[in-house]
Amino acid sequence: MKTKYLLFHILSVTILCYSNNCFSQKAQPIQYSVKNLKEILKRENSPNKIDSTKICIAELYYKLQEYDSALLYTQNLPYKSPETQFLKNKLIGDVYLIRDQSYYTSLSHYYKAKSLLPNNVGQKKKYELMYNIGLVHQELRNYDSAKVYFNASREIGAELVNSEFIKAEIFNQLGRTYATEENYQKAKELIDSANQFINKNSVLNDNYYLLESMIYGSYSYFYERQGYLDSSFYFLLKEVETLEKMVNVNNITLARAYSNASYEYLNQGLVGQAKLYAQKSINLYESTVGENYKSLGYAYLRKANALALKPSAFNESLRLSLEALRIYENAFGKDHIETAYPKHEVGRAYNRLGEYSKALIYHETALEISLANNRLQNRVESYFSTGETLVKLNQFNKAKDYLITGKLLLTNALGPNHIYNSYYAKALAELEYKTGNHKRTEFFFKQAEEVLLLNFGHSHPELAELYYTMALYNYELENNELAINYLTTAEKANQETYLTNGKTTVASETILVDINNLHSKLLLRKFNESKNIQVLESAKNILYKNVSILLQLLNSGEHQRDLIHYSETYNETFGEILKVLSKLHSINGSEKLVEELFLMSEKSRAILLGAESNYQAPLEDDLEKRKLENQLFMLKTLRLNVNRVDTLERQRLEQRIFSTTNQLRKYPKRHLALLEETSLQDIKGIQNQLDDNETVIEYSLHEDRLYIFVLSPKSISYKQVTVKNLPALIRESNKQYSEKDIASYIQVQSDLYKVLIHPVKQFITTNGIIVVPDRELWELNFDLLIENEQSTQKGFKALDYLIKKHNISYTYSLVHTFKGRVEKISAPKEVLGFAFNRKTQSFMDRKDSRTKSLTGLPGSSSELNKISQFVNGDFHYGALASEDLFKAQAANYRILHLAIHGKSDSTDYDNSRLFFAQNLSNKTEDGTLYTFELENMKLNADLAVLTACETGNGELHVGEGILSMGRAFHKAGVNSLLLSRGLVSDAIAPEIITDFYENLKKGLKKDEALKQAKINFLINSNNISSNPYYWGNFFILGDNAPIKFQDSKKNLTNLLCLLIALTVLCLIARKVKTKSLSK
Repeated sequence: MKTKYLLFHILSVTILCYSNNCFSQKAQPIQYSVKNLKEILKRENSPNKIDSTKICIAELYYKLQEYDSALLYTQNLPYKSPETQFLKNKLIGDVYLIRDQSYYTSLSHYYKAKSLLPNNVGQKKKYELMYNIGLVHQELRNYDSAKVYFNASREIGAELVNSEFIKAEIFNQLGRTYATEENYQKAKELIDSANQFINKNSVLNDNYYLLESMIYGSYSYFYERQGYLDSSFYFLLKEVETLEKMVNVNNITLARAYSNASYEYLNQGLVGQAKLYAQKSINLYESTVGENYKSLGYAYLRKANALALKPSAFNESLRLSLEALRIYENAFGKDHIETAYPKHEVGRAYNRLGEYSKALIYHETALEISLANNRLQNRVESYFSTGETLVKLNQFNKAKDYLITGKLLLTNALGPNHIYNSYYAKALAELEYKTGNHKRTEFFFKQAEEVLLLNFGHSHPELAELYYTMALYNYELENNELAINYLTTAEKANQETYLTNGKTTVASETILVDINNLHSKLLLRKFNESKNIQVLESAKNILYKNVSILLQLLNSGEHQRDLIHYSETYNETFGEILKVLSKLHSINGSEKLVEELFLMSEKSRAILLGAESNYQAPLEDDLEKRKLENQLFMLKTLRLNVNRVDTLERQRLEQRIFSTTNQLRKYPKRHLALLEETSLQDIKGIQNQLDDNETVIEYSLHEDRLYIFVLSPKSISYKQVTVKNLPALIRESNKQYSEKDIASYIQVQSDLYKVLIHPVKQFITTNGIIVVPDRELWELNFDLLIENEQSTQKGFKALDYLIKKHNISYTYSLVHTFKGRVEKISAPKEVLGFAFNRKTQSFMDRKDSRTKSLTGLPGSSSELNKISQFVNGDFHYGALASEDLFKAQAANYRILHLAIHGKSDSTDYDNSRLFFAQNLSNKTEDGTLYTFELENMKLNADLAVLTACETGNGELHVGEGILSMGRAFHKAGVNSLLLSRGLVSDAIAPEIITDFYENLKKGLKKDEALKQAKINFLINSNNISSNPYYWGNFFILGDNAPIKFQDSKKNLTNLLCLLIALTVLCLIARKVKTKSLSK
């Protein structure tokens, strides 16, 4: 159905025509030629020579991809000879084709050129013209005309020197045309013939690479037309890989390939790769055609699609879609058929945000435009999207009309077995299910099943996913036996057998995880009916199997998918395990089960942090490993469908899979060693790591259940609490916190205390509390919870904050904290401090906030000055506080203090950064330290202090916690951090931070040092500054152990003793020398 490969191919072949011209392939010689020709043009008087010179300059600009300049030099030709008019119209047609994809404008100029075709024009130019006319007709779906012009160009090309090359070029194009007409046998013969020419030739230059890429593109299109999407994806990646080999590749050609790759990576679930290739495409388009051409809008849509899988990026996805629509409407007009696709994408973006009424406006507009034009793809997609949106708005009758109409249109045009029919059938099944018509639900599921069986056979992930959905619906209808039958069928469909060795493997581990999770829910339901404890044990075993599968996925990194998704699924699986274990505990009350519950909760924490901190490989090894992993993934995805095309090819691919797998075995795996340390496999191992004055409170939030574990050095306790709207209560807490309404603040904080602390208050017997949050609890400041509702008359200062009774710190996971305590090798020096202001745009508008703008942290220099008075260290201010200096020195210090600006990106963790001074003499550093750079540093610090605003904020991920700058420091090797959750008062922060250091110097643990600093400030505060908004944002993340400082007085005494000793030695030596001389 899709036509993206046709368009890309046109761009490629248009460039190929020009790459065969007599001009030099190097950009600099071409620019030199342009300069010389312009000088000649200034001196030229002959109209004929002026024309030919201007046309020559225009063609050179075309080769330089400066299309506006190329068009400029085709204007105002004085002589207007048939030859120059021919060359002019051909060149204009080429520009409109490659730059704008304006097919009718291009065709108009080509026909003008054809009518002017002079006898003295070379055969090569004639061949190019006829060939390009064929390309345009192919894109306009005039397939008979396309074949006529391709065959005409073949006759002309037979007389040229490189006739075999031209023959391959034309066979390839004819193959694509026959594929569009669904004559797949003829198409395959022609494309194979073209490919044989490439295989027989050993010449490696840009022309052959370009032709080879075009042939890969044709194979991709050939498989895509038949619904073999994995095979299509494989050849598309080969196409991109081949284009990247070219020395002088055309930017638009490569940008279009990148854009298509982004689209297919997204279809495969490879979100990171999809974003990467979309951005590559955008960069090339912006540098070549500027901001107002369709191609750039198309690239924006690709990136919008990649971001669409990330809820935190939905608004950015909408913004890009709207920008793309603006570009399309400027280029074509609001009602042009080309605008249907971006309107459709804007509608989808609004759908994701839950704004269905707005989405419907765009979908219906896209459908109106599509119906006014005869473009099947737009009409089919618009009917589908409009119907889906109407289902969301509960307009079921209207939705059904749209879906049935679109399905009939598709069936009549492409037959009942096209893969898109399965999507329509699934959508109709969902509609019938929601309206309670379960017989019709089953009917449409069966339709979808038939289409998938015809396209993929009995084994394929899409078929397995369909059976899983059927099982899920039956589970919700409490048809338990039928649900189990569908799950069994889904598991079988999710298996594939290798022809080479007969081995059966799982096709999609993620689908298997879904199957197992639903199976465990069915067993839980069965237990509720039978009370058979063996049923619970079976559910537990199935879920433990899921844990193993997910760990393998996280360890291997083979698929290069979004690892965050695996981590979240891993955490959800542990939620199901907690349900099962808690039911077992309710039956027998075993303390061992409480311990198992806690260990399960602990092992679901910060999985990626554990994986990444244990994965150590040389950079060059890691890059080579990634290449092999990508290659293995491509081979496996191709193999999924190639068996329906060519059994011998499937066996060949299997041999390559085995070979690549063997090559990968020499590289180290990402290893979740933290989960396997024997000292942390039982409660005693963890309790032995706790100080006598420490208690751990660990939370696991799953659906409406909150599991609270309290672990002290000698006991473990557990409570399960049913909660409603806890995330909303936390948001309200943060809102009241910033709005400074004391009555509302007290109410919310005390409500949260009742849920989070009161149920386990009796088990908390120590001053120190280590909080291990989960999900939205990461956004809550536990220091500020209030035990009792109190009068508002005494103000904020008198409130019964939790911090008044307890030292509080936070950790991603106990295993990470304790690993640092056991293994840390302290750096030799004490404190490295940086204070720097960067002038740039405003971020906030609070008068006293450190993020008022990046023009300054006004208190940062004084903060650093005060600290330097009582701790030893090296402190750098202003222009000396550079990124390269930090990178060079940071590994040598036990404490890193950064009073510099940072920016946390809540939608993209890798985009969070710190702003240093830029050392202008160092060309490799730009003064901006991103999280991905920081993660690759090797730091040995016990503590990093980041005193700018919101350094503890970031992207929240289930099971992983907040992805903040603090996490990046943690991954780089820093044991603990002092961070801020919100805005930081510039007037107050230096006072608290200085006091914190003084307390550290006294030997207090980090959490106690911060508590005492906050309490001391609160005691001396006034009615305004006592508001927690000013003093409550700082918190300790990680190991809270004290830091050993060097004793300055002791150092001074030692220095004096050393000086005295040296003086005495000098006097003795002088006395000895005097005696020697007297003799």
